[in-house]
Amino acid sequence: MNERHEMRAVQRGALRRRLRERAGDAGGDGGSVLVLVLVVAVVLIAVTTVALGNASSSSGQTGAYVDRTTARLDAESGFQAAVVQMKDATSPSGLPACSGSATAMAYGSYTVSVAYASGGSALSCPLPGVLPSAVTAVVTSTGRDRAAATEIQGTVTLDAVPTPLPAFDYAVYTPSSIGMDSQAVVEAGTSTALPSLYAGGAWSCTNSNVIQGNVEVGSLSKVLSGSCTIGGTLYVGSGAVQVADTVNLGALQVFGGSLEMDNYSVVRGDVDVTAGGATFGNPTPIIGGSLYASGAYVHNAGAPTVGGTVCTGSASCIPAGVAMPKAPPFPQVTDPGDSGWPAGTTYVPIAATGSGTDTCGSFFNLSYSHSGAGPSPFTQLVDASTAPTTVIDAPGCAVDLPGGQSGCTGPGISTESLDTNLVLFVQSFQDWGCNIFQSASSSSHTVAIVVPYGDGTGGITGTNSTVFDPSVSVLLYTPGPVSFNSNVSMTGQIVAGGPVYFTNNFTDVASNAAASVIPTAVQPWSVQVVVSGEHLVTS
Repeated sequence: MNERHEMRAVQRGALRRRLRERAGDAGGDGGSVLVLVLVVAVVLIAVTTVALGNASSSSGQTGAYVDRTTARLDAESGFQAAVVQMKDATSPSGLPACSGSATAMAYGSYTVSVAYASGGSALSCPLPGVLPSAVTAVVTSTGRDRAAATEIQGTVTLDAVPTPLPAFDYAVYTPSSIGMDSQAVVEAGTSTALPSLYAGGAWSCTNSNVIQGNVEVGSLSKVLSGSCTIGGTLYVGSGAVQVADTVNLGALQVFGGSLEMDNYSVVRGDVDVTAGGATFGNPTPIIGGSLYASGAYVHNAGAPTVGGTVCTGSASCIPAGVAMPKAPPFPQVTDPGDSGWPAGTTYVPIAATGSGTDTCGSFFNLSYSHSGAGPSPFTQLVDASTAPTTVIDAPGCAVDLPGGQSGCTGPGISTESLDTNLVLFVQSFQDWGCNIFQSASSSSHTVAIVVPYGDGTGGITGTNSTVFDPSVSVLLYTPGPVSFNSNVSMTGQIVAGGPVYFTNNFTDVASNAAASVIPTAVQPWSVQVVVSGEHLVTS
């Protein structure tokens, strides 16, 4: 046992001597190798540390770039959302607010603020119910994502375009009847395509009456005769139609009755008879287009001249799409009140009773002109006003303008010279002649004589050379009747709920400019949006 321990001790001693001998053989190189190993390790650690630092820095830069990009995209989204809201707004109240709250996005958010102005003057929020025709809006949209913020700003021009209600697309419109006799003419103006008539009831056309556009009527009260001329299409909703005496039509569509043509009558386009036959007498009529009728085709000794196809005796002959136009509803024009008119409007209320010049009797008493006392308060106000629009709110006044006392010369004439657009709300209106409405300058203006919807059915009557000078565009609106005769001429339109009758050289050059001035006569909101100057403010 002791011998084994001694043997192991001798072996360990021998091993130690060999190791010392090998270390001695290496001399001082052993320390250098160790130092080299340590240096290499330090270098590797340093390189790794730098690499890790660069990776961390690059990751941070990439994250910041993503945040800035997201913020800019959010800002752009906010700007475009504001523009879309402006385009979709149906009233000024639907426009973006002057200052808004943050809107969350999938990443980040945006906040939009808008500064409105018109004519160089700021508009405060909430915006008024009626805006000026031209408004600029500086839209600022700020996008944010974590610590990043980007601001985009652009100028938006809101050009409010008054678009009259559909009934004002007609030169003459009534759900009732229209009577035309003795050279009544409705023609197109140089800047409009509104020479058409609509009568929900009966219509008559005789004695050289001329309508340059379409005519849409419920029925005919008389035979079309006396060189009645229609430039467009005559639509007749019900009843038989008889055309005679050199009548000249652009086209003819008859719904609910038969057709009879003779005496050199002419239809330059197609003839469609959807619920009846077509009978032609002598002298031979002329159809420049085609003849389509669901009923029988009957002609006397000589067949009519037809330039196109003849198809009769079957409902299948009627071309697809032939239909009576759908009538627009009667518009409900009212006074929106002082606050409902654009800024700058002169608004003058006139009482029905009382004393002073602001009551019906004194304000409209144009007999002042005839008595030598000078023009009436009405004429003085109209002549002096330079506001964009002057509104006289007199719904309780039955206005009866005198005339003819001196043969429309000297003191017998009363002239309203306008440097403003005039809107007159009255209970009824009657002009006996010798009154002239004209523009005071080379600029054109408008005159609207309105019996407000819901305030009765007072009529509008003119006679004995009532003059609306071509320098003014006129709107005559009433839920009641309209009647004009004896050399009356106007540029404008008539919209009535009751019968319309004009005769003896009545002329109307169609225009709906006056309707565009009245807030309740136009579509609720129509705006053109133009974006300019969109740019990056901060990033």
